[in-house]
Amino acid sequence: MYQFISQNNNIAIKVEAKTLADLFAESLKGVMDVLKLQTNDQGFIKRIVQMDSVSQPALLSDFLNQAISMALAKKEIYTSVDYLEIEDNSIKSQLSAIEVGGFDQEINSVESGQITTNPKGRLETIITLGV
Repeated sequence: MYQFISQNNNIAIKVEAKTLADLFAESLKGVMDVLKLQTNDQGFIKRIVQMDSVSQPALLSDFLNQAISMALAKKEIYTSVDYLEIEDNSIKSQLSAIEVGGFDQEINSVESGQITTNPKGRLETIITLGV
């Protein structure tokens, strides 16, 4: 689950999920929702994202920055996470994408806050998007 929260000149997304993999998948959904899309509806494309980072919050930021870079370069938006495996500070994933004609919003940077456990026992973080 994610929700947009106000934060100065940036866009912030509060993300909450049961597992770390779900937190990454929900974060990606929130970021793609900001990009929005003008779709061409030309079928699904599969993309692999695999990387290592220094910490899990850094891995989340790196994962989302990679997805945004790929989306902007290839003019596509990621509609689902088909496979996602996180081990320590490494991620392997497969994303489904659709081609788009353009974007409503350009995102320049992504930063993830600490990943914490809330009182309900769910993981949460705040993603800040530089637009």
